[in-house]
Amino acid sequence: MKQTYNKALIATCVCLIFLTIFSCQKKSENSSLNNKQASVDNLTKSLAFVKFIDNLETIEGHIGNSNHLSPLEKDTLKQYLNSEKVSESELTKVSKYSGYNSLDNFVTDINNQAKIVSELKSEFSDIGQISIDSIYQAIIEVRYNKSNRVKVNQIDSDNLCKRIYDNCSSRASAVYTAAILGCTVTAIGISTISFGTLGVAFELSCGGTAYWYLMLQRDECSLNYESCIKSK
Repeated sequence: MKQTYNKALIATCVCLIFLTIFSCQKKSENSSLNNKQASVDNLTKSLAFVKFIDNLETIEGHIGNSNHLSPLEKDTLKQYLNSEKVSESELTKVSKYSGYNSLDNFVTDINNQAKIVSELKSEFSDIGQISIDSIYQAIIEVRYNKSNRVKVNQIDSDNLCKRIYDNCSSRASAVYTAAILGCTVTAIGISTISFGTLGVAFELSCGGTAYWYLMLQRDECSLNYESCIKSK
């Protein structure tokens, strides 16, 4: 009788332990979801974040309109973007390979981005810790608010390729944004220094690497889109 009682007591204790663990895990998951949603809400309400997305879409628009680069051009671009600094003539090639007709326009867009990042870092002290998933969701929300407000699940199947492209594009933007927000401002801006008489230096280290992967990801999105269209 005593052994039966002890077994029942042990079983009860084990059940209570599992219930406690499950309850704590559930609370932790709920807390994590709440924190993620709070990050998404705060970003979408931030004027600086909306400006950042507008600026990024301008940059990505040029990248998307650029001609397909040859393997040699890609190697050259990668070399420049992974350098600490590049000369004005080298930066002119970077802008050209990025789809810009003018170096000045490229410099303006990149420097505007650096200024907006500075605003974001002043507004959010934990900006570097915000997850890529939260940034991705915030980008989706911002772009949805700017569009005709047609949700993805309301789009008919004929636009499947476009949906795939948009999701890929937003994911590429989110990865790039997270990387840029983790850089120092000096690593993503273009400053005027002396190369002989005049010149510009693109402080590439962190920002250049992120930019290179953005171009690769955007190219992958475009290739997937073209493949999707041809397969229909």
